[in-house]
Amino acid sequence: MRNYFYTCLHLLFCFCVLVSCNTTTSNSKEANKPAIVYKVKPKHLKSFVKNDTLSNLALLEFFYEKNEMKPFWFSPDRTSDLNLYKHFIQHIGNHGLNASDYDYDAIQEIIPHEVDSAFLFKDWDKRTLINNDIAISNSFIKLTYNLYKGVIDVPMSADSNWFHNPKDFNDDEFNTILDTLHGNGIVALIDHFNLNSSSNNKFRQELISLKKRYDNQGWPLVEYGESLKPNDVDQRIISVRERLLKQKFIDVNDSSLVYDGELEVAVKAFQKKFNLVNDGVIGKATIDAMNVPVSKRIESLVVSLERNRWLPLQYPNEYVVANIAGFNVRYYKGDTVFYASKSIVGRYKRQTPAFHDTMTYVEINPYWTIPPTILEEDVIPKVLKDSSYLKNKNIRVLTKAGKEISPDSIDWTSVNPKRVPYKLKKDPGPYNDLGRIKFMFPNRHMIYFHDTPSRYLFASNVTAFSSGCVRIQDPYDFANALFHGNERWGNDSIEVEINKGENKRIKLDHPVPVYIVYQTVWIDDDGDVIYGNDIYEKDSLIFSKLNYKLESIETDLGEIIKTDSTLIQ
Repeated sequence: MRNYFYTCLHLLFCFCVLVSCNTTTSNSKEANKPAIVYKVKPKHLKSFVKNDTLSNLALLEFFYEKNEMKPFWFSPDRTSDLNLYKHFIQHIGNHGLNASDYDYDAIQEIIPHEVDSAFLFKDWDKRTLINNDIAISNSFIKLTYNLYKGVIDVPMSADSNWFHNPKDFNDDEFNTILDTLHGNGIVALIDHFNLNSSSNNKFRQELISLKKRYDNQGWPLVEYGESLKPNDVDQRIISVRERLLKQKFIDVNDSSLVYDGELEVAVKAFQKKFNLVNDGVIGKATIDAMNVPVSKRIESLVVSLERNRWLPLQYPNEYVVANIAGFNVRYYKGDTVFYASKSIVGRYKRQTPAFHDTMTYVEINPYWTIPPTILEEDVIPKVLKDSSYLKNKNIRVLTKAGKEISPDSIDWTSVNPKRVPYKLKKDPGPYNDLGRIKFMFPNRHMIYFHDTPSRYLFASNVTAFSSGCVRIQDPYDFANALFHGNERWGNDSIEVEINKGENKRIKLDHPVPVYIVYQTVWIDDDGDVIYGNDIYEKDSLIFSKLNYKLESIETDLGEIIKTDSTLIQ
């Protein structure tokens, strides 16, 4: 009897344990149902893509294969990323992109408020959960695609003089992005695209500030008239003060008519920000800059953010950047500006192209063989007007075989300017159009950096005077920087060699990448946002193709993302 009792007790205990285990297992399965039981199948992806023509089926398949075909966003360990991603899209306008392009309204409907793990198990059926997960993944793919290579797929469609190769959003790049996402989440991905870099943060804050000013009816116009100088008394000083107050160059508008010292400091700061000669004189160029509408400044900033996306995510450790619209050349080693100079670039009808190549050598005391465009449009017309033009300019005429002939022996009226059968050349010397040194990165555009005998041109604020090549204000300093540490050519040895007057080619110690860009807004060496002139009138076309919506900028800065404060709005 006793054995029977213990046997029954033992069976009862086992039954309770079994029930308990089954209940625990059942609850566990229920809790993990979206992440473990549900699977995203190819038919789900094809069905979604069929209803969204902007989707990329191959990338969606790759996305879910990487996650073992399980839902990614609606799983307990992705709550933080889900919240961050929604916030990020909400504020994507501050990066010069449109939230609507990444289905923000649909995401807001799917997750109307900040979610926690309990939300993930709301009463959705399997197909709804999978479709919602795919919708967010689809948004994510579109966003990463645009962050990597830009909104405009083919930059040359918006700028025919932009020759940087479009970045290829290939499997390797997408795999790197997904590895980053899986490993460290959305925040790491933001770092992957440098969106929290110092320069991007400054661009973003500048865009937010401009949008606030746009919402508050912009800024007042300043009347034109005689240039205003320090200590002048003029009624227009009131509108100048009000204009500077609106953009926080001064803190208080005291309604004084006197152009005093405090106002002069503010005017010089304004001139620096808009890439003007900061002499404190309020002339036409300064008033022009003051009267540019806020909407045009927003346009320039948004377009510059897009152009940044057309360029490499990471630059090499050593490189040169020439900004056409900024009239400057910078030589970088790491994050350090090793050399900086003002430059002269191509005029409107002879635009300097934007492209990338590699500098391999410098040539001192260079010859100048006049290129076809200059022959056709400049030299031959002048020769037809003045038969002594070539002699007066010290231009020699050579046959294709290299034999020199007298220009007087040629009937120039019978020469086709488009197909000149001669080489026209200038010897090295002080009057050579290339100056005393040129910096070569051989390319199909026949563009290079060089010195110039016309140094007076650098005094102008807008220095678009060349036929396409880039003239450098301090070429000897540039040469010294490039050969820094070289025992033979460092320490001003290049200048000593130049003074000998002989033509010589000197190979660089190692190739240096060169990026010629066109940026109407940039960060200067002091870390300030600077606006230049759109000298080639390119921004408006690019802006129209971006279809940027001003209302997509989120102006409420009070809501900071709680999950990770590094994601600044």
